[in-house]
Parts: sequence; structure tokens; C-alpha cells
Amino acid sequence: MSFEKTGFIGASIQPWIKKLHEDHAILFNIADETNKICQGSLHDINAHNRDPQEIVVACLYIRILSNYQSIYIHCERGMLPEARTILRCMYEAIFILGAVVNDSKLALTYIKEHDKRRHEFIQKLKRLQDKPDNYDREKLLELETTLQEEIKQIEKFKTEDWAKKAGLHDIYLGAYTVLSGTVHVKISDLEQYTIVDEKGDIRDFKCGPDDTGIDSIFSSAIEFMLFAGRITLSFFKIDKSGQFDDLLSNLHQLIK
Repeated sequence: MSFEKTGFIGASIQPWIKKLHEDHAILFNIADETNKICQGSLHDINAHNRDPQEIVVACLYIRILSNYQSIYIHCERGMLPEARTILRCMYEAIFILGAVVNDSKLALTYIKEHDKRRHEFIQKLKRLQDKPDNYDREKLLELETTLQEEIKQIEKFKTEDWAKKAGLHDIYLGAYTVLSGTVHVKISDLEQYTIVDEKGDIRDFKCGPDDTGIDSIFSSAIEFMLFAGRITLSFFKIDKSGQFDDLLSNLHQLIK
């Protein structure tokens, strides 16, 4: 079937993927090697089940690698807005990863944040017009009271705070903030779907694969996957630094 009938999930997208790999062969080669090292290293990680820092670091690394692979899939299909959205998610996970690697106490801060989220969810649940069938007001109020006491002891952390603790504040102020427009579907991010004539009038809409800006998005994902891999494996005393150095050098030579 044609793209017009099945879109990005049909077989008709395969010729596009093949050509994109050919046009950006070196970039995809670096991406593939990065993925191979990081995916293979998962089997070497040994996190002790009573160590909060090790557990959080391992789980975040799995999430970041999954984000990276998702960006790869979206990039090769020309779905760059989706790739940018996931790249922002990846950055956020890397902020937390870097912070927790740098300071073991922050693992518990991150875990305890869950109670804060639960308390926020209760406030929204109470405001629902159409309550769930299993809604129990008394139990909810009891849990709310318990959480109110517990969250008083929780250090308040925002995304920017995690970025600072990770030593990645510039990434937060720059790339992360720019990508917010895509995540929150701001009007400026929708311009890419329009075809405008010389008078500024919209003449048509664009829907389909597009590789405009792929080098910037994809290379950023690769670079920060290498960063996450480096600090995670170093944390678990797994030495892949030479391989990471070579891949990063090749990437920088390609995009300079």
C-alpha cells in the first residue's frame, strides 16, 4: 500500500529508510556502533538489590538506551518531530543519571519524589468530575494526610536542579529548552506542516517523511548516549572508555 494509505507504519516507507541510510551512511554507522556497545554492556552491569544508587543508575541507563533506540527508529523514518520529543525525554533522564552518579544521596531524593507525585495526583483526582468506580474518599483523604507529612521531608527538585547537579546546566538552558516547543506543541513547531507561497499564504499541507535537520538531532542523541554510556559503565567499573572516545571523535569529525 502507498504512504497515503498507511503512513509511517506501512511497507511503503522502507525505500525511504534504505535511501536515508545510504545518504547518511557514516552517521548511521556511528549510531549502530554506539548502540552495539551500549546494548551489549547491559549484560555486564551488576547492580546490588539493596543499593538505591546502583538500582536507579541501572534503570535510568535502560530508559536512556531505549530512548536512544526510539530516536534512531524515528529518524530513519523521517519522523523528526517525534525524534525531538524523545530526545528531550532522553536529556531529562540523563540529567537525573548524571546527578545520581555524582551524589549517592540523590538516589533517595529521586525515589522519594514519588510520594510528591502521588500527592499531586490525589489533588487532581479530587477535582475529577467523573470519579472512577473504585473511588474511596475516606481512604484517599487518609493517604493524602500521610503523604502531606512525608513530603515535608522531601527536598524539592526541578528538572533544572537535576541538570545543575549533573553538570549539564548549559544543556538545560539550551537544547532542552528549545525542544520544549516540540513537546508542548507550540505554534512555531507546527509551521513545518505548511507550504507557504511568496505572499505568505498557506497553499498546502505537508505530511510525510522529512530528513531536514536530521544530522543535528541524530548526532545529539548519539553524543549523549555516549555520555550516558561512559558515566554509567565507569560507575559500574566497566571500561569502555577507549571505544567511546573513538566513536565521539568520529562523530565530531563528521559534524564539525
